[in-house]
Amino acid sequence: MNKNRLNDNWLRIAGVLLVFILNAVIEVNYIEEWNLITVLRVLILLGSIILSWQVSRFLIIYFRRKYSLGKQLLQRILATVLSGTVSVALISWVAGISKYIVKYGTLKGFFESPGQTTHIGLNHKTLSLTIYKIDFLLGAFSFILLFIVYELWFFIQQASGDTKRLYLAEQENEELKKISLHNQLEALKSRVNPHFLFNSLNSLSTLIEEDPQQAEHFLNELSQVYRYLLRANDHDLTTLSSELDFIRSYYHLLKIRHGNGLDLIINIHEDYTCYQIPPLTLQLLVENAVKHNVILHDKRLIIQLETTKHAQLIVKNNLQRKQTRVLSNQVGLSTIITKYRMLDQPEPLVVDNGQEFSVTLPLLNPV
Repeated sequence: MNKNRLNDNWLRIAGVLLVFILNAVIEVNYIEEWNLITVLRVLILLGSIILSWQVSRFLIIYFRRKYSLGKQLLQRILATVLSGTVSVALISWVAGISKYIVKYGTLKGFFESPGQTTHIGLNHKTLSLTIYKIDFLLGAFSFILLFIVYELWFFIQQASGDTKRLYLAEQENEELKKISLHNQLEALKSRVNPHFLFNSLNSLSTLIEEDPQQAEHFLNELSQVYRYLLRANDHDLTTLSSELDFIRSYYHLLKIRHGNGLDLIINIHEDYTCYQIPPLTLQLLVENAVKHNVILHDKRLIIQLETTKHAQLIVKNNLQRKQTRVLSNQVGLSTIITKYRMLDQPEPLVVDNGQEFSVTLPLLNPV
């Protein structure tokens, strides 16, 4: 909230009415006899109160903008009170002249006429500050009271704004927590695929009987895969080198199951291996390709990973879609896109031309 803005419409209306009523009650001669002169004097009184309030309000806001509220507090208070006192005193003086002219039809005798003067009693002495019937002491009392009211009003508005911002921040924090938990859940769903684990264990069981040495190698690769899976969410980014090590182990497990029907071609320039991408990006894309395409010895699925000179990683595969479409909730691609959005990075480019499916990923500069 802007510290110099305030919504005080109802305060101005209520304040002017209250001050007007108090003045009308004090100056009982205003309401002793209702005639045109009385009405005019009442209107002058009301006008002077409205003008005094508006001018005072303007000065309070003006000096709040001009001076720092912390370092220049004393200068602001002095400048505001002095200018406000003079302004209110002059407005009251002009109002007094106007009421005198309305009542007597002339200004003659105004400065010699007796009138109410504000004074302070101190040690049996009276102190007043009236010059040519301009009552600066009354102006000071009136303005300081209004100044205090507005300072309290600013304080209340600021406190209310701070409370509202705190509440909104807490609400936003709760929403972020929910989103984070949801993303973690979706990430778990996408990375720990129960079908993949089931198929891997079946392959391991078969290998133990047919080729114990190969089974041992398979088990080592499987442990590498799940170790990486369980640690992947510890960081927002990982190096391309780490992702490639993981995807090689992951591909080895897929290769045992699919044999010569699946090929992975890696063509990564050495300069980009220290660049970064969100963890499990390659696993999600490779899994997506395996899930949606036919894999046969005479109909090979070829997945290619390659970098470009523009620091991009392209993951692509030939399209040979299964006749029976696999149900998909697009968790894989949407998870990758969401991760790039959260990192405030360009979104991956997805292209499906009917012959080939490719995803172009921006590589993030190394730390």
